[in-house]
Amino acid sequence: MSGDPDIATKRLRLKIALEELREMKGFGTELVTIIIPPDRQISDARTMLQNEHGQAANIKSKGTRKNVQGAIESAISTLNRFKTPGENGLALFVGAIIIGNNKTRMVNVVVDDPPQQLLSFRYRCDSTFELTQLEDMLVDKKSYALFVIDRAEAAYGIASGKRIHVQEHLVSNIMGKHRQGGQSAQRFERLIEEAAHNFFKRATEHACSYWLPNLENIQAVIIGGPGATKDFVVKNDYFHHEITKKIAKTTFDVGYSNESGVRELVDNAGTLMGEIELDAERQLMNRFLEELVKAHPKA
Repeated sequence: MSGDPDIATKRLRLKIALEELREMKGFGTELVTIIIPPDRQISDARTMLQNEHGQAANIKSKGTRKNVQGAIESAISTLNRFKTPGENGLALFVGAIIIGNNKTRMVNVVVDDPPQQLLSFRYRCDSTFELTQLEDMLVDKKSYALFVIDRAEAAYGIASGKRIHVQEHLVSNIMGKHRQGGQSAQRFERLIEEAAHNFFKRATEHACSYWLPNLENIQAVIIGGPGATKDFVVKNDYFHHEITKKIAKTTFDVGYSNESGVRELVDNAGTLMGEIELDAERQLMNRFLEELVKAHPKA
């Protein structure tokens, strides 16, 4: 799996927390959400909550007033544990959630180490928690680099989610085999192979230049083509060394080395892509559970 394993673990923790928070419902406006970005002072948020606590005294419903003020008090108490929002900010979800039979239970959920920076301050009282900023952090940014090549043409691009983008299609203009014999044939053969080498180099350099800025999100580089050229360029190290580390062991046969070939490559490699993602998810979950066991060993 690409990227920082700590970031991946943070994403998994956030995913689990969000699944729980989405299920929580409250009466009226009794659930309080506070989002504090890293550039906001904890003291500012605390002062704002103290003011909101005073305003909540005007709520007509005694039950709602009690629960809202209780949630705000719990939030203030929680914020007192923090000197700063941290590198990426702090999110706090507090309130009386419905547990059935017209009963409620107070919850206090803190997300103090999100995988990305929270962008804006947010305070909201509602029947559900405000999760948008955190949910945006889990939007799938994983992608697969795609490359198809033969001696006549090449194309490359990227697949992300359900989107396939073909960045460029290149044509080699390599001459065909020369029919004359003797030294002339040998010379033309050398020229042909030199032209092929230059084309392979140009195609792979273009592709690598396109992929490298997004390398941390690339899960694997998938390579295909109608003939042996695809294996030749991999075996002979035409790709940038950082890209080479992510080349899938299996190459795929496709009919053409153009845009349609790139799309056919995605179809043919679908199982491999799924296996890569499942394996990465499995490894991440195992690592997360190991950390959980270390933090909470059995008695």
